[in-house]
Amino acid sequence: MKNEVLCIVASIDDLPYLKKKWGDKICKARKEKIERLSGELDKQRSLLAEYVLYEALAVMMPSFKPPCRWQADSKGKLELIDYPKLNCNLSHDGKYACVALSDSPVGIDIAKPHPVPSRLAMKIMTPSELEQYSNASDKQEAFFACWTRKESFQKLLGEGFYRPMSTFETADKIFYEERIEDYFLCISTHGEANVIRWKIGDPA
Repeated sequence: MKNEVLCIVASIDDLPYLKKKWGDKICKARKEKIERLSGELDKQRSLLAEYVLYEALAVMMPSFKPPCRWQADSKGKLELIDYPKLNCNLSHDGKYACVALSDSPVGIDIAKPHPVPSRLAMKIMTPSELEQYSNASDKQEAFFACWTRKESFQKLLGEGFYRPMSTFETADKIFYEERIEDYFLCISTHGEANVIRWKIGDPA
């Protein structure tokens, strides 16, 4: 896995298949997180994220058996207790959940574009990024391209929202970007990496 990132994206539509495959062997931390959520879609997305993690671990280690214990540090960075040498990052939005798994630090973000006020762009962008955004023909697209880059980079560093987005540029960073329907998917790494995209149902 040196300089490789395994990425799997799943949708809510995959949940019945994944439930049948992995059953109810969910780690304690995920169960507690799901119990704290109030919306049914939020609960489904959280469960989907857990199953996507299992899918990725099974690709890397065919003998993997759930559950996988994990914990979040003080800044929200995910740590795999059972696989401490692996770096893992999860994201979900709308109907999708995704995972990035690597032997090196990695950050991932997925977002579905929606109308946002221009003042939010002013809050997260540097002056040069804001100028590009102001000149963009589709400001919503420009905003979420910038947003997913910044969020995935923050997650790469393990800083979450503790580092204001407006304090760093994304132009000099390394990203893998993909559009899934109208969603933005972005993976951030410290150096060039080979991103392996795996689909639900592919043989390990």
